[in-house]
Amino acid sequence: MRTVVSIRVLERSEMEKIDVSAIKILSTVGVAFEDQRALEIFREHNFPISGKRVYIDEQHVREFISAYKKKIGLHEMRREISLSDDIRFGIGNTDPYVFDWRTHTRRPGTLKDQAEASIVADALERVAFVSPVTQPWEYPPDLRVLHAYLATIKNTGKEVGTGEILNSWIAKWFLKIGHFLAGGKEEFKKRPIVGSTTWCSSPLTYSANSIDKILFCFENEMPIYVGTMPMLGATAPVTIAAGISQILAEIFSAGIFCYLLNEKYDGDRHWAVGGSPASIDLKTGHDVYGSPDRVLAQFAMKQMSEDFYGIPWGGLTGFATEAKIPDVQCGLEKALTGFMQLISTGWLGGTIGELDTCYMFSLEQLIIDNELVESFLRICKGVSVEDEALDINSLRDGFTKRNFIGTKHTLKYYRRELFIPQLSTREWWDTWDKDKKSSWDKAHETVEEILQIHKPIPRFDKATIDGVEDIVKEAEKEYQKRSM
Repeated sequence: MRTVVSIRVLERSEMEKIDVSAIKILSTVGVAFEDQRALEIFREHNFPISGKRVYIDEQHVREFISAYKKKIGLHEMRREISLSDDIRFGIGNTDPYVFDWRTHTRRPGTLKDQAEASIVADALERVAFVSPVTQPWEYPPDLRVLHAYLATIKNTGKEVGTGEILNSWIAKWFLKIGHFLAGGKEEFKKRPIVGSTTWCSSPLTYSANSIDKILFCFENEMPIYVGTMPMLGATAPVTIAAGISQILAEIFSAGIFCYLLNEKYDGDRHWAVGGSPASIDLKTGHDVYGSPDRVLAQFAMKQMSEDFYGIPWGGLTGFATEAKIPDVQCGLEKALTGFMQLISTGWLGGTIGELDTCYMFSLEQLIIDNELVESFLRICKGVSVEDEALDINSLRDGFTKRNFIGTKHTLKYYRRELFIPQLSTREWWDTWDKDKKSSWDKAHETVEEILQIHKPIPRFDKATIDGVEDIVKEAEKEYQKRSM
């Protein structure tokens, strides 16, 4: 059978207490919306407002939850996760730095880094989509993700994401790209192939920039995801239960705002909300993604979302690490967070190929993480118990020889049953001692080989890529005029 898992860290009574706490935060502390346009929308619907802070009662929350469930078409969440052995994942969080695979030093990202990452990702079967993995610092901040996107579509045949869109000006140009790729504005409405994201400025604040992006997307029929990821102990309370209460308050307030906007636009906009906790190291002040406390908090958030509200708001960030190089710490944290993500969600992704809490992308780490994914998928396959594999006549030869190496049964089934790594060291000492290659060494060689021999076939034809490049050039010209 396929591997099936079910993990629970909260009792029903405990979830009820967290829900009550979230409502109290909304009704007594409120959430700040730092844009008068947002406040006016709440005011039109008679929400209590003091300064920039909006207060939301339980009735509005319950109505929103009911409406959101209808919006996404969910009725009952699965309590058990059936693991698939055909999982694909995506890469790319627009990290500011790269870990240079040639020099093994950290430096700002470049356009060449993005092109090479796209080529390597294109060669990996498990990679389904590629977003910008870094910011090309040759360009001003507002132009970096546009150029990274262009470099990506030139160097991969996989699906391509936009990367982190910092403001509504950048969103405007991605919208233009979306219209062009879809074949026009009306076609884009039917098949919106680009979208934006924005984030809560925790605790309990939506900045003017975030609100501006939300309003732009609603006005222009561009999909948007509004998320929150506060750090327990810094931008959220240090206790997991209180931190989740705050996250829920931030999700509810953003969701209600988007719901009111959606009503204004006749209910046909593409939008979603969600959230997940991060953590902090109180000695260094560094944000933390790869810790067991964060894994536990994310389990609790996911259970709260799905079991209590019946909505998939929470999830786990897999393959997260604070390690600066592909070392022991890196392997420990990525295995912990990746496997926990798998058994709680049934999928994999998040920070594959990344180091230093998503501040740095590494091609060698991408190769290592890809093998880690493959090892997890062997667990997903589960145990096969078909009659032929258990046939005594097939097994008799091994019993007689007292060794199954080389038997027909082993030759027939070993590739299916045994995980065969490409990077991990399994040689006897004397063999390994001749070159002493580590998994990192082998990953380096794999990157070098892929970049030498792999020739991607872009997803789009030359005319389409040239059209996107023309839009990026147009954005450059407007940026230069705007900066004068």
